[in-house]
Amino acid sequence: MTLDIELRIASRIKALRKEKKLSQAALARMAELPYENFRNIERGKSLTWYNLTQVSKALECSIQSLIAEDEEKSLAEVEVEETFRHLLTSYPELIAPCHDMLLALIRSYEAGHNAQESPGHCGSSPNTLPEE
Repeated sequence: MTLDIELRIASRIKALRKEKKLSQAALARMAELPYENFRNIERGKSLTWYNLTQVSKALECSIQSLIAEDEEKSLAEVEVEETFRHLLTSYPELIAPCHDMLLALIRSYEAGHNAQESPGHCGSSPNTLPEE
């Protein structure tokens, strides 16, 4: 019986393969896996560590991006998140001084974005920081 997580991983692999406009046969060759084995991977079967490693190398992505919980995200979005996660865990001393600046930047963006979505809104301009 295939578990939900296996189906989610299989679906993610298929979505990433299609995003790169690859056929199953082409990706199987790139991953150096037998075609039938690759077909089983996209069905949620044969999800061994070796197979996931081979597929992630062929797709030029991390295994984490294959098992990402949000399958609606593009490969680029997952990679950006992984980069930030790596920075936060590996170099917290670089992030700490920038934390307040990043929060202000996010608030400013969101305030400008929300103002654009609602035409009658008289919120702050995207070029100004919102009040705390």
